[in-house]
Amino acid sequence: MTSSDIFVYAPPLNPAANGTWQVRRPSGHAVLPDGQIPAAYDEEQGVFLLLPSTHTTSVPTNTVVYDPAANIYVKVPGISPIQGAHVNPLNFMLQYHPGRRMFILVSGRYKMPVTVWAFKLDYGRLMPP
Repeated sequence: MTSSDIFVYAPPLNPAANGTWQVRRPSGHAVLPDGQIPAAYDEEQGVFLLLPSTHTTSVPTNTVVYDPAANIYVKVPGISPIQGAHVNPLNFMLQYHPGRRMFILVSGRYKMPVTVWAFKLDYGRLMPP
């Protein structure tokens, strides 16, 4: 197991049977290990948005897309850290809104204002032709 491994659960067709777990080792941009990375799935594009942070900060330091079909991480260029977003310890919610076609991150801390961040992803533009 490496720091960028992804664990994927495959449910069975028969609900009475057990599903299986796969360990995948995606190529592309390496994601530092973190036990609580905000992640949300865009069903239309078939990708996850991840907001990993380093262990020295609670502010997400990268914006990364995981494409399970290609088994690759792709770093979103030109995105600076989300100021005011505190994602450690577990005071966040990242959700994809299909109607608006955007990801929404809501985070906060005790006695701190709530931060709301919205992000539209065009995954096709990230991939080389």
